[in-house]
Amino acid sequence: MKHAETPWTITTEFAEIVPFSIVKADDTGGSIADVFGDSMDEAEANAKLIVRAVNSHDALVEAAREVRAEIARLNSVTGQTVFNPAVTELLDAARRLAESE
Repeated sequence: MKHAETPWTITTEFAEIVPFSIVKADDTGGSIADVFGDSMDEAEANAKLIVRAVNSHDALVEAAREVRAEIARLNSVTGQTVFNPAVTELLDAARRLAESE
């Protein structure tokens, strides 16, 4: 199953029912998620975090892939470890988290 197309955005269109809803930015379809918090400020911050994370996800995963590939290329060309191995471990761990179901 595939998630709703991105980008997503925040709406208060359903404010009489829920404080913030997340919808597709092209305004097709209904609510993807309703967002709450312990206060209106927290609910809004939660909604903004979710939208920012979702909308940047693909670009961040691709950037991690590209950086990892460049590190491998530099290591191969120079014949030595150019970056601290902890850097590649962090990139790999982040990609595993981002790509997990």
